[in-house]
Amino acid sequence: MKYISYIIAGFMTIAMMLVFVNMGEWMQMVAKLPFMKVDPWISGGEVTDSIVADDYKIMIHEEVHQGLFTEDGDGYVQLDVSGCYDGSLAVGGSSYILNADSMHVILLEAQTGEEVAVRKCQSDGVWIMRVGL
Repeated sequence: MKYISYIIAGFMTIAMMLVFVNMGEWMQMVAKLPFMKVDPWISGGEVTDSIVADDYKIMIHEEVHQGLFTEDGDGYVQLDVSGCYDGSLAVGGSSYILNADSMHVILLEAQTGEEVAVRKCQSDGVWIMRVGL
């Protein structure tokens, strides 16, 4: 009986390690199933507006107010910025000045000129920014 519990514990340890090591691949595989809808917390919500020109493309997603268990009062808007852009932008009822190129992206408040703290990352040449509301 003692050895059976060791075997079960060893099997469960190996199973847990396999699950956590491959978690990203499994999540992508599950998200591709025809009946699954990708959660807006990960995707930033549906695209509601886009600004497109020859040298830039900006995709503005819908506002997301999703919290862990309930709706969150403070939401965010996700912006996908590719190319070089320097100009004004309206997001979530506020005006901003966006300065973006392949090396950096800066978001300033239009009225004060102060830099806005955003969560941002770059993926495949596209800046992904989450602007708090």
